[in-house]
Amino acid sequence: MSGHHFDTSLQQTWPKTIFGLGRAAHTVFTTPPTSGHDETIYIEVAKRLRGTSIPLQPSLDEELAKLSRVTMKSGVALEPKRRLNNREQLGIMGILMQFTSYIPDLRPYCLTPFDDTEGLYKAFVNRSNKTPLDFAQQLDIALEQTSGDVLEALWRLFITCRLYARWFDASVIVGMPKFGRSEILHRMELFSQAVAACKSSGTMDQDTSGDAYYTWTHALAKVLYKVCAMPASPIAPLEGLALHNGTRLNHKLAHKYKPQRLKSDHTIAAAYGNAIGKLLVER
Repeated sequence: MSGHHFDTSLQQTWPKTIFGLGRAAHTVFTTPPTSGHDETIYIEVAKRLRGTSIPLQPSLDEELAKLSRVTMKSGVALEPKRRLNNREQLGIMGILMQFTSYIPDLRPYCLTPFDDTEGLYKAFVNRSNKTPLDFAQQLDIALEQTSGDVLEALWRLFITCRLYARWFDASVIVGMPKFGRSEILHRMELFSQAVAACKSSGTMDQDTSGDAYYTWTHALAKVLYKVCAMPASPIAPLEGLALHNGTRLNHKLAHKYKPQRLKSDHTIAAAYGNAIGKLLVER
């Protein structure tokens, strides 16, 4: 695989796309049977980190000011190279809704080279001052690695953070070495300590990598469905609205039917993500 994720058509049939999207929506409310992945691994990471207090993100206003400066740099490309057609929009919506371990029919929309995720992973965990990275710093690193392509940077942030938050997307990381469980745990723990927190330590797990992936999910969705959809797409506004409110709907509705294995409120992360996405769209 080469090139950036959205530069060429994302291939899958309409029937499998519709079925995959339906399955993604269904599994938001139900716990599907295991698909060969470890359902407990991120719970163990959370337990290991309960004695560690990870510093918080700056305030939303501070972050938006920093992000504005990041995107004003020379060479940052804010225009998409191509538009997503209706099938691609629906497929990506399913990917953003649910982990790929549960939706095999949508995996072709999500295939990502291991080198892309590994570049971010190494930059995050090997940061020079060892201070957890805020969202502006995360985007700055991703833009450096994608030659200023904002959409590709958002994609890599989304898929990398979600991988290291839950490890339920390993099936779509092309060329990834076969890591043992202990090494996966170690990598996930390091990544969680490399990103700043959205909520204080205390009664609830900080789940920093979980909040990071929620933030970048919302930011990516905002850009995709506001900027990258085909002109006059009849479904893009509805998809964008659904994803904008996805975290709130999860907490208010879905988790009543499928309780979270790890009690983690992502409301703050979603607010950061929606605001970041709005800033990028307005650029």
